[in-house]
Amino acid sequence: MVNQTNGFTLIGLVSGGRGELGSCGGINNPVHIVRIKMFSSWILGITGYKDICWDTNFQAKVNTAEAEQAKADEANAEQTKAEQSKAEQAKAEEAKAVQAKAELAKAEQAKAEQAKAEQAKAEQATAEQAKADQAKSEQAKAEQNKAEQTEAEISEAEQNLIGL
Repeated sequence: MVNQTNGFTLIGLVSGGRGELGSCGGINNPVHIVRIKMFSSWILGITGYKDICWDTNFQAKVNTAEAEQAKADEANAEQTKAEQSKAEQAKAEEAKAVQAKAELAKAEQAKAEQAKAEQAKAEQATAEQAKADQAKSEQAKAEQNKAEQTEAEISEAEQNLIGL
């Protein structure tokens, strides 16, 4: 590159082949000189300059390549945005599914607790019924014993009356 008042001028690219560092070019040490045209995209990328002076036809090619690259970048950005949107939608659907599953589990737990409470209530009712039946049975026995005792007393009183 040659430093000029209005910028730099790239005059060529040279590769020294496979020799030792600092021994490039000269007698018995050939160098590879390449056309800059073949490395124009690389030069643009490496230097970072956008205002490089090319001939008119080549500048048109550079502009076309940059426009195509911008279009490709925009398409990639849109595709990435669509993929992100799709991923977010899938994540939201997964969250809904997890929430629905949790709600279902909660409903099933409530149903199980209700069934357990109803069974406990039924068991309590059965126990109370058994207790009432036992009390009724004991009362019937007591009444039967009382009736037998009364009958025995009547029979004894009759015996006493007869014996008088």
